[in-house]
Amino acid sequence: MTRKWPSFVTKDLSGTSEDDAEMQRRFERYEKEMTALIATGTVYQDDEGWWFDKATGAIIGPDPDIERPITPEEMAQAKPFAEIVPDMATSINLVKQTRKRPA
Repeated sequence: MTRKWPSFVTKDLSGTSEDDAEMQRRFERYEKEMTALIATGTVYQDDEGWWFDKATGAIIGPDPDIERPITPEEMAQAKPFAEIVPDMATSINLVKQTRKRPA
């Protein structure tokens, strides 16, 4: 029997306050399910924070602390990509400008 691992899917959410509340609800469910799974002792965590099934070696996912939603305080401290790595941002923009959409 294949074990169903907890998931934390947010790709269907946008930036509305209702979606923010839904993201928080989903994360709390994910964290609760991961905590229960970790408590069973059937999984282990590697040095990088990833969880694996002890019996199969299958990867489960990151630690809930790594995958949690960003807090408003953390978001306020975030910097734009172009500010962090300006050379890469310039390179990406040049590639975007030279690509053409298929007809």
